[in-house]
Amino acid sequence: REEPARAVVVTFGGGHYQPSACDIARAAGADVRLGHLVASHSLDPRDECPERGWRSAVDAAVEGTRAAYGDGGVEVRAFVHKKSFKAAERAALEGYLWDAHGVRAALTKAAVLADEL
Repeated sequence: REEPARAVVVTFGGGHYQPSACDIARAAGADVRLGHLVASHSLDPRDECPERGWRSAVDAAVEGTRAAYGDGGVEVRAFVHKKSFKAAERAALEGYLWDAHGVRAALTKAAVLADEL
């Protein structure tokens, strides 16, 4: 029987094939799993359309990850690739993750894997 995960990580930004997500998965072991991987090009901060804007991409990633892993005590965390976004874009993304979904964001791989985020 598979052990339950203590956290699942949704990633935002990063290079092609998101090598940072692979690094997180390798470092985490079995107690942290990967959820949705969201490419930075799908988070255009200029696109404010409710049906397709960056907020809807964030909503789909977080809600889809929660649905896939159940909401039974598994903490959803976010990794925001620092170099993929300008400071204001990162701040908006981090703020929206917390305000809309109660998800804490980390800018480093080590921080997203820490026992307390």
